[in-house]
Amino acid sequence: MKNRLAVMSEYEDIKTIFFVDETKFSLNDSDFEDSIYYLGVAVRKPEIHKINLLYDSLIDKYGLEKGFHATKAFKEKNPNKDLMSDFCDLIISNKLRCYCFKYYKSRLYEASKIAFQKYNNEILNFSNQEFQALFYFIQNLIINLDNVNDFESKGLLFCDRNVYGQNDIEGFDFETNSTIKRMIFLSRKKIKLLGLPDYFGFIFRKSKNSFNGAEFGGKLIEKSELIINCFDCLLKINKAGLFNFLDMDKWLEK
Repeated sequence: MKNRLAVMSEYEDIKTIFFVDETKFSLNDSDFEDSIYYLGVAVRKPEIHKINLLYDSLIDKYGLEKGFHATKAFKEKNPNKDLMSDFCDLIISNKLRCYCFKYYKSRLYEASKIAFQKYNNEILNFSNQEFQALFYFIQNLIINLDNVNDFESKGLLFCDRNVYGQNDIEGFDFETNSTIKRMIFLSRKKIKLLGLPDYFGFIFRKSKNSFNGAEFGGKLIEKSELIINCFDCLLKINKAGLFNFLDMDKWLEK
């Protein structure tokens, strides 16, 4: 009991939990860019139980597996529009802020590899592009949160395993004065609400790929029902004021 109370006390100042996933775009995979995007969905801690119940009811309603994967749920031959819309409604009706960060590999990788190589150790690896993407995402998220007047106290990040957490749960603490207190990497089987950024990342990726294709001379009118549905949900989230793009362009261009 003592240990449990100690843990609860340690997280008392955390008011917002961020569920984080990432998606990669690669020219080698016939995408139109070489980038890594980090996607996050924020849930206020007092709302966690409510969102868990709503999420479970959604999974049960459509008879989905507990470990939700958007790529399995939404297909070209079966867009599952109602499910996609229900996920969108869950985000909008509960005012869950969604964050999107783009890591520009061509502009950042080599420069950061050289500039930060002295900091490499058993945990930090600036020679790894995926670590760089994570590093810049966290820095930009903190900058964003520090400029949001209604952000309450500290944040906790639950991240789908990628750079860390491949073999076991891994957690890292930040400096005492940081807006983000801790980040934890683990399988989505351990934290079901990691399905939220998985969904958000899916509709973003499909929409972005279609947009990129049009910019590079592809079809101007999208005919895929699946992609049209993704666009529609993404636009609704944006219209609700919940889409937050963490923009590095402002200081990359300086």
